[in-house]
Amino acid sequence: MNQKAFAIFIGAIMIFSAFAGFILRGGDSPAEAEAEAGTVGSIETANLAAFGVQGQLVDWRFSSLEDVLDISPQETYYAYWINLDSSPSLTEAARETLPASVGLLDGETIYPTEVFRTALILFNRSYAEFHWMMPFRVGYQGLMIPYGSFLIMPVSSEYSLVMGRPTIFGPEESLEKVLDVLSGSMPADQLTLAYGEFADLQVAGQGSAAGAPLGGGYDEFYLGVSLDGSDYRIDAMYLAPRDSLERRLREIASGLGMEMVSGPDMITLEGVVGGDRLKEALALLNEP
Repeated sequence: MNQKAFAIFIGAIMIFSAFAGFILRGGDSPAEAEAEAGTVGSIETANLAAFGVQGQLVDWRFSSLEDVLDISPQETYYAYWINLDSSPSLTEAARETLPASVGLLDGETIYPTEVFRTALILFNRSYAEFHWMMPFRVGYQGLMIPYGSFLIMPVSSEYSLVMGRPTIFGPEESLEKVLDVLSGSMPADQLTLAYGEFADLQVAGQGSAAGAPLGGGYDEFYLGVSLDGSDYRIDAMYLAPRDSLERRLREIASGLGMEMVSGPDMITLEGVVGGDRLKEALALLNEP
């Protein structure tokens, strides 16, 4: 999704939130939902039947960006995953420097329970989101669209949901692409640097994509940020970097006090920044 589309998307969030919140909040209270889910406080072991939705529910691990990519369409060229429960400062910095998403910007107004983790993927000029939360009784009596063994829930003319762990949000056709992967189609295979990595915020993308961070002077990038005491640890990798990227990264590393290691096939940045410079660091590493 390009920047113009995201601007339209942000404007639509308010409309969607009001409508989706109305139809989704008609069920149990958060406390009742947790009790019905069977294991209060543990999303991983909660009873998905508490959603009260027929059909197959999504049930997939969601502890890293790797988990997201494993159920993302093969054409996925950009993705991020964030643990919203890790650090309010990290969440706020991500909101101001990463592409907009409902889960990152407005999740709490849509559902009657907290979204603890969220992810966004971009592919084929479209997108899908993943929202990780405690199951709750869905107050929805409208049309459900069968897709294989899953049921897609339209919540507006533009957006739909497939409930589960995690719940998937986005245009109906995009949700179908994700469900195809869950049903056995080939997953994303162009964002390899994220595999085996863990962090509170993870971002990955292809350098060939329009609006790629740092001008796209690389084949692929990965960025991980984690809370480290009162500071934040940042690790970044750039595969097949161009000369222009090396100069730009050296300036960023010097300004932020990070270490840069440059090789013929990869450039890595690593270091720790204080909370007062976190937003600056993310802005520098994510700007076009």
